[in-house]
Amino acid sequence: MKSKRLIHVLVLLAVVIVYIEWPAFQLDISPTGDVVALLILTAFLFVIKHYPMPLSFGTASLEFPIMYYLVIKHGFLEAILVLICVSLISDLIDRRSVQVFLFNSSNYIISYWIAYQAVTITFTQPMTELTDRMLYLTVFLLLSTIINNILVDLVLWVRPQAYTLKQWVQKAKLESFVVLINFAYLSLFYFFDHQNYSGNVFEITFFYMPLVTAAIIAHIITKLTHEKHKLEVLFQSSKNWSGTLSLEKVLDGMEKAIDQVLSYTFGMIYIHQDGQLVPLKIFGYKVEKGKELYLSLGANVTRKVQEKKETVLISRYIPTSEESAFKTSQKGFEKTAFIAAPICIDEDIYGVIVLGKERTRSYFEEDKLMLETLANHASMAIRNTLLVQEREKRLIAEERNRLAREIHDGIAQSMLAVTLKTETCLKCVDTKPHRLKGLLEDNVHKLRKSLKDIRQSIYALRPLPTQLYGLRKAIERKVLEFELSCGIETVFTVEGKPYSISDAAEEALYQILSESLQNINKHAQATQAQVTLDYATDHISLSIRDNGIGFSLSQALQHEDHFGIQNMNELAQKYDAYFQINTAESKGTEISISIHEAHFHRIRKDGVV
Repeated sequence: MKSKRLIHVLVLLAVVIVYIEWPAFQLDISPTGDVVALLILTAFLFVIKHYPMPLSFGTASLEFPIMYYLVIKHGFLEAILVLICVSLISDLIDRRSVQVFLFNSSNYIISYWIAYQAVTITFTQPMTELTDRMLYLTVFLLLSTIINNILVDLVLWVRPQAYTLKQWVQKAKLESFVVLINFAYLSLFYFFDHQNYSGNVFEITFFYMPLVTAAIIAHIITKLTHEKHKLEVLFQSSKNWSGTLSLEKVLDGMEKAIDQVLSYTFGMIYIHQDGQLVPLKIFGYKVEKGKELYLSLGANVTRKVQEKKETVLISRYIPTSEESAFKTSQKGFEKTAFIAAPICIDEDIYGVIVLGKERTRSYFEEDKLMLETLANHASMAIRNTLLVQEREKRLIAEERNRLAREIHDGIAQSMLAVTLKTETCLKCVDTKPHRLKGLLEDNVHKLRKSLKDIRQSIYALRPLPTQLYGLRKAIERKVLEFELSCGIETVFTVEGKPYSISDAAEEALYQILSESLQNINKHAQATQAQVTLDYATDHISLSIRDNGIGFSLSQALQHEDHFGIQNMNELAQKYDAYFQINTAESKGTEISISIHEAHFHRIRKDGVV
């Protein structure tokens, strides 16, 4: 890979620099105070290196003030060797790869050496004035920082993972902030030095202790900020997935969430289809170019997940001789790290999320736990999606059976009777022509009835306006249609802030509105009507009022189907809604229906709560 070749070049260059500087190496720490001071500075340097400010693509630390003092006090190579030893111990504790250690060490050697050579050549005279020392510091700091970041950017640009402009800007901002802190701290160093600063053990300890403390605090704050971001991603992902009924949207959401909380070179999401796990999502670095290889890697890791039935972490993936897919590429991918988590539904593996990096020991237990958490959230979302899909299939099957029964018991029987009577008419043309009129009239009646049944079936198949436009817009359209067709002045008002409720609750309100407006048109003899939709905090209500002749409710209940009261009452009971009619003769009518918030999302379309 290009990044590995670049690192090899940097390591070679660093070795050449060490070879050039080695003859001048002499660590002079003969006084006891110098030994103790060097040990304290080494310990401080270790703490700062071990607790850096983490970024999404690396870290930033505040080691420059200590390194600058070591370079001035003991020399370039001496300071670099101390830094490399500290970095080695820190990397071993953090289980970083050898490649990371070699790159960081080479970067330190190259950037500090170029900066050191530049200031050595530029400032040949002894620096006695404070301004000269500050200028020396500025040149050293800026040159070492710029070269360090150029080398880091080069590796980030050629590595497999994407390095975006947004990430570069974020890195540049943080590095600028670090440079300002370093400059301010070392400015204090020169200020105290100008005030007869002796540089003994106690002064060094108290001078650098705030820097170490600030580094630890910054590390903790940045770490907590990142963890908070991960929790927010998990919460938002869970919230978004629970509101979607599309498997494709859930998979897209999983990819976005993974991209925000975990790093990877390539990733795959396998989903169970037709008795096997199929990769429905493949993402990462140059997916199309390396798709076949990624699929081979993913298939082998997925089998390990199926065997263990749990999340697996492979720090160093080594293909076996039986894995023929890797016979030609074994060398290139023997140093690959993986994490893979199963998506379980009812204790069965429905899918697997696989992430890989082309570097060993790239994933740790916290990454494994994070992917496992994402997989658990995804499994709940997919389970809901599957339940809804299964319910939709059942409802479609029930609707098909209902239509089949209606056609068989109604339209088919009517058409059979029409056919038989038409055959009778043909027989009566010559023998009994006087019967033709009655038979044809009966046929016309049956045909009209069949046509009406067909139209009702077609209308029943159409989606309700609430499904097309939403409740508020559907009522507004219905009221306008009613006003134009019936000539009754109708006012529609909305109270409260609109919010979403279940589709079935919207249907209940809309159906009772339709029935009420139909009754106003047929029986009320009204000239005005008012429809009010009220979005209260704990319930939603709809009222339909007219200035018509009204009626006696007690008498109306004694007559079957009078004003459709029975129909509206059944609708309200079906959807567990509160239903009320206020009316009196010559005083108009008001019909109200109210659904409590507890039933907004519990009402099913089949009316069961």
